[in-house]
Amino acid sequence: MIPQFELHRAADVQEAIALLTRFEDAACYAGGTELLQVMKMGFAAPAHLIDLKPIAELGGITSTDGELHIGAAVTHREIEHSPLVAEQLPSLVALEHHVANIRIRNVGTLGGNLCFAEPHSDPAALLVACDATVTLVGSGGSRTITVEELLLDAFVTAREDDEILTGVTIPAVEGRALAYRRFALTERPTVSIAVHASIEDGRLSSPRIVVGAVGATPLVCRSSATLDGLAVGEVRAAGDDVASGCAAEVEPMDVEIGDTYLRNLVAVLVRRALADLVDGRPT
Repeated sequence: MIPQFELHRAADVQEAIALLTRFEDAACYAGGTELLQVMKMGFAAPAHLIDLKPIAELGGITSTDGELHIGAAVTHREIEHSPLVAEQLPSLVALEHHVANIRIRNVGTLGGNLCFAEPHSDPAALLVACDATVTLVGSGGSRTITVEELLLDAFVTAREDDEILTGVTIPAVEGRALAYRRFALTERPTVSIAVHASIEDGRLSSPRIVVGAVGATPLVCRSSATLDGLAVGEVRAAGDDVASGCAAEVEPMDVEIGDTYLRNLVAVLVRRALADLVDGRPT
């Protein structure tokens, strides 16, 4: 049973911030797929819920000079079926197709997913790999931080109590190559790998391998630097060493599955994601 609460519907971001400032024990929601579940389980009992769904400025998917902006209240299903996202970031469309189930994708939002900071999140690793940013608006004004900076720990973010996450921005990258691989025992990924790079004159530049769902937050692997400057045709040969390096860097938090098993999964998926990257296959 969900604990009793008072519901407030905010007409705009400033009203939502005012409500957060006014009520000490308040929480915001849009889809509510995560929040209502933890309330049912007795892990949270906010006295006030602030409904963000009526706020038009939190919706919409737009692009400016190749920079993709996704409103915080945009659902996973909207992203999955967005022609604009499919054109600019097909790997994100492919990823969204595997998020939970269709009921969750119809209701759950990208902003809510990030604010909840569930370690076994699909979008987080890919967004960190793309060096995506979020905009946070509070009583003190607006600020922009990276998704990597937002996610501090399992279920812990850098969002202040009076701040609203209004949107996610994925920067434009010339010659972008991006791949995503996941392994799941249930609906949520057990291991996820996002690989991002710019390919210029047939060589990789600024490669980034991110491991998600293994540790408390997505891990940007130091081993990624090994790929910088390699020709596309050399990436497969370097894949084993890079994959082993990434596997050694992770700090698995799921003791039930086992450290060795998770590290092996990381290595396998890194190799596969690198193959997808150079083959140009979004997965």
